[in-house]
Amino acid sequence: MNYTLKGYQSDCLKVLDGYLRLAREKGAKAAFNASDSRPLDALKRRSEYAVIPSWPESEAFPYVCLRVPTGGGKTIIAAHAVGVATKAYLQAERAMVLWLAPSNTIVEQTLKALRNRRHPYRTALDEAFKGCVTVLSTEEALSVKPGTLDADTTIVVATMQTFRVTAKEGRLVYRGNGELMDHFANLAPAQQALLEQTDADGNPVAEGGVGGTFAKSLANVFRLRMPLVIVDEAHNARSDLSYDTLRRFNPSGIIEFTATPAAHTRTKVGSNVLFSVSASELKAAQMIKMPIRLVERGNPHEAISSAITKREELERLAADEEKTSGEYIRPIVLFQAQSKSEGEDRITPDVLKAWLIKDYHVNEDEVAIRTGEKDQLPEEPLLRSCPLKFVITVNALREGWDCPFAYVLCSVANLSAKGAVEQLLGRVLRLPYAKAKQTDALNEAYAYVTSKEFGAAAASIKDALVESGFERYEAEAAVSDEGRGSGGGSGGAGPLFGEPVAEVVTTKPSEKAIAALPKDVREALSFQTRADTKETEIVWTGGLLTTKQADALAAVFEKPEDRRAVAKVRNKTEGRPTNPAYFGDPFNIPQLAVADSASPKGWTLFDPTDADIAWTLDECDAALGEDALDPAKTTATGATIDVKAEGKLAVELLTRLAEQMQLRDLRGPKTPEAFVDWLDAELKVPEATQPQKRAFLDRVFAHLIAKRGLPFETLLPLRWRLVAAIDHRIQLHRIRAQHATYQAVLFGRQGPAAESRPEVVFEFPRKLGLYPAPRNYDGDLLLRKHYYANIGAMEPEEARCAALIADHPNVAYWVRNLTSGAFAFRLPLADRGFYPDFVAMLRDGQVVAVEYKGEVYRTNDDSKEKELIGNLWAARSAGRCRFALVGSADMQKRLGDLLAP
Repeated sequence: MNYTLKGYQSDCLKVLDGYLRLAREKGAKAAFNASDSRPLDALKRRSEYAVIPSWPESEAFPYVCLRVPTGGGKTIIAAHAVGVATKAYLQAERAMVLWLAPSNTIVEQTLKALRNRRHPYRTALDEAFKGCVTVLSTEEALSVKPGTLDADTTIVVATMQTFRVTAKEGRLVYRGNGELMDHFANLAPAQQALLEQTDADGNPVAEGGVGGTFAKSLANVFRLRMPLVIVDEAHNARSDLSYDTLRRFNPSGIIEFTATPAAHTRTKVGSNVLFSVSASELKAAQMIKMPIRLVERGNPHEAISSAITKREELERLAADEEKTSGEYIRPIVLFQAQSKSEGEDRITPDVLKAWLIKDYHVNEDEVAIRTGEKDQLPEEPLLRSCPLKFVITVNALREGWDCPFAYVLCSVANLSAKGAVEQLLGRVLRLPYAKAKQTDALNEAYAYVTSKEFGAAAASIKDALVESGFERYEAEAAVSDEGRGSGGGSGGAGPLFGEPVAEVVTTKPSEKAIAALPKDVREALSFQTRADTKETEIVWTGGLLTTKQADALAAVFEKPEDRRAVAKVRNKTEGRPTNPAYFGDPFNIPQLAVADSASPKGWTLFDPTDADIAWTLDECDAALGEDALDPAKTTATGATIDVKAEGKLAVELLTRLAEQMQLRDLRGPKTPEAFVDWLDAELKVPEATQPQKRAFLDRVFAHLIAKRGLPFETLLPLRWRLVAAIDHRIQLHRIRAQHATYQAVLFGRQGPAAESRPEVVFEFPRKLGLYPAPRNYDGDLLLRKHYYANIGAMEPEEARCAALIADHPNVAYWVRNLTSGAFAFRLPLADRGFYPDFVAMLRDGQVVAVEYKGEVYRTNDDSKEKELIGNLWAARSAGRCRFALVGSADMQKRLGDLLAP
């Protein structure tokens, strides 16, 4: 099964790779504190690397967390992370991995997926380790042979509880085991020093204690191999007992995955969050359904009937969708029933199932109950042959039961139990096939509750979304409180009946046109003048604006923008976004492109690495001096850690890690020729042909042996450092070539001319409310006309610049540009990208890019380089684009001129 990583998943792994490479060089703590991927807190600070007080050695190795909300694909990232960590940090061909899941159910599910060679998780591992992967349960690991660990990356999947001495399995892990004796034969002194002494019950004996022995146990096999630890749902593994358990395995690194990392408090150490994914990114990547439309009903039967009607509506839409997409979807309703209680008349799962069959004419095989006593859930709910349409539970579904077909949540019980709500919501959030549907209703989720529970349900759902990894503002935006709604449909009252909803229009219709409106529209309609801007507003006080009412009201306006205002009023009454992106307004930016006869459009995006003025390794120096590879420099590791008290532990761990990897290194090349073959396989140089790369590596190897006098035997244990040194040298050649290409094509008029072309555009994603800003603007200025419903964070002077753009009458809409991903417009620099702070669409279709610089940075080299490429982009656009780099002193005048018609 092929799976292409989403952009945020690739970004997550790229950050992890960079961090681990730096940690290998500088130590885990210093590398973490140097990372600019760490999320900012409310005070715009990045947290420092936190060390577990009871485990001071945790400073020495990477113990970091990757935060991914529910539905974001944590496990696929984890599968790829194993390969990333093995190469970047362990610098090894193979690794021993301890994969900790939160429950036995998830363990079984993970084992099944990792063993299935067609599953994306296993595919990721096989690609990283050339198919040499073995997956074991704890029971199987108790008899694993050294040859397996030497030959394959071996992954042991278990729960944290499995390794507690109080558990039967835990006692077996720490006790001597004849099946494991071969692991302890002919150990070097450095290896013997790693073994843990235990008493007869498997409890550790302090160093120098009396009565301890080195048990030939699985725990000591772990200690010898220094496993990489993957922790799924890591917020459940942050207790002192968990730390004590992990400590006993002598890990080389720990990578946590969770939607809700443990926070730092005065009394407790939280997770070291290296990278954080927002729920907006999941929505933009088409991973989850949003928003959740929460609808109130008067009593349980009304809620049940509406949920069934909604499911039938979605099923019809899904059938139409399948005709064009080929994707089969069978929408499912999750019912939350009431628990049994003596002497009370309750809507229990059995009662609710009987109602569905008798009163609502549902086929019995379409209903499944999942409670503590009954488990009727099918194993393969996505199959076309599966009849399941309704699932009834009380507090929770089976752990690991994941069905993206679940669209509707209907509660006839108390929807305020946080754990139950969180788990049930997780079942309706995932988008089928991780791909947006053409029909908006199939990109959303639905929740029906009874009147008396409505307020509590809304709060509970939002709280549960926060527990699932949403930011609070994302949770507020994700839940559309639709009140009484209408029928079983997707509409709702939004604001309370009579509460005014306003939107700016260019002009008030004539009194004659207003008088001709239907009475119900006329009585709920008024116009007013805004006190601040003097603009005319249409004001609606009639609650839900129906399609019929909206059509009648739009007909009295002549201008398209005024009809759009009516559509916005309708959206507001339905609790839907009103930003331009949500309405599908295009925001396409011409990009610098070069003529390309091979391209269907005749043009291709300009990139210094792809331009016709190519570079070749044939012309590059392959010599590596002592500055690039010094065998005498911290020989075991190559680390350059400043050996102070705080860095001593890191040096010790990296030295120990390198020693253990070398002792277990049975797969290294055996001859100089094989060494070059190995380097060839490890190094990726996409610009070079295979003969060019091989010739370059031959020259590298020849120089090291002939000129520097480093024999094969000396280079072999340094081969991972050699890979990094060669890669660094090639990167320097690449950057030098990119600068030459950049100058020649853009400013030297050599090769194909670069122009800003409408055939090659960057398109800001549409049909969305929110976009994935790492943080939102929370200042005092009112910033209107933003392309998305939220606005990325800004400093005060940047916000003043944004306000001048937003308030200009010639600006149709604008966006606070991001600095990476699918929502970031980029101009090319020689060796990096330039992301202007703001991009605006003018009313005539012209595009404006604006970069703000504080006065102290206004004229530095970086600003000059950015201004040069921005001006060139505008100059070569045939009048389609404008650009300005502004500072605080000239901001108002320059923007006024720039944005004028």
